[in-house]
Amino acid sequence: LITTKITQIETSTVHKNKIYNGVHISAEDGFVSERSDKKAKTIMNATEGISIYSDLGDGLERNFFVGIDGRIKGKGIDIDGSGTFEGTIRANQLLIGGENGTISFQDLSDQPFIPDNSYITTITENTITTAYVNALEVKAGSVDAEDITGTYITGKTIRTDVPGNDRMEFSGAGLISYGQNNQKNGISAEYIFGDFSSLKYYVFGALRGFLEYTTGRFTLGTAAGADIVLSPSGNAYIGFNSAPYEIATKGDLSGYATQTWVTNNFASDTHNHDNRYVRGDEDDFVKSRSSDDISIAVTDYGIVIRKDGVVMGSIFYD
Repeated sequence: LITTKITQIETSTVHKNKIYNGVHISAEDGFVSERSDKKAKTIMNATEGISIYSDLGDGLERNFFVGIDGRIKGKGIDIDGSGTFEGTIRANQLLIGGENGTISFQDLSDQPFIPDNSYITTITENTITTAYVNALEVKAGSVDAEDITGTYITGKTIRTDVPGNDRMEFSGAGLISYGQNNQKNGISAEYIFGDFSSLKYYVFGALRGFLEYTTGRFTLGTAAGADIVLSPSGNAYIGFNSAPYEIATKGDLSGYATQTWVTNNFASDTHNHDNRYVRGDEDDFVKSRSSDDISIAVTDYGIVIRKDGVVMGSIFYD
């Protein structure tokens, strides 16, 4: 009977420092469960908590630990189900992926702004790709854009196309039109000096006409033998600020007025014109190129141009 009782005690109790299927209890470690090949063991006690050791190739290392304060430390963690965290999660890197990987902020009172694809900016070594740039200042060697909107655009030269193509260029030299051969072609507003500029017209680099103002002179001129033709659909007017009214000529006009009644290329106040004597109180006439029989009458109201006695046009003073 005593033997039976001792056997029952030995088989139903755990003895100190005795191994029972890899499990033993010691005063130093507490509860220890160790694999027979010594590659893994678990220690649980009231001093440190729960520790799991495993040999992954470099000897036994503590790869999982739960301290008596409830903190969990591990070399890695995989959660297949759901989890609730009421504190702070800190990570050097947070990856959320997979076909069903999502983040929800629906329970947050202060929800963050999550941009969609229209807000995505791609930055590579030399390129920034984005739908919109808002900056106080942008410095770049070149800017390629379909539309640039701003209060001021400041630069040395603004071109509508690259050299070699038809283009307009705006710079300190003015607003100049160029052809494909990089010669001035078309209308250009060019800087002269000081506050003066000129509006010029070019054909393949050759100047054909200009309109410019310099000190005390407003000039309409041509080049390369081009004529000036005024073709108004109505009357043409010349206004003078004050009398006497004068139209100055430049060049030698001798030989144009050849009629006998013309003195020094201009008609006297009393002369015969088309079998009619003109008195001093009538219109004053000047005639040139007698073969065309063209006459110009200057009055207090304007200038009348006639050919063969027919009025061809009038210029009235303002």
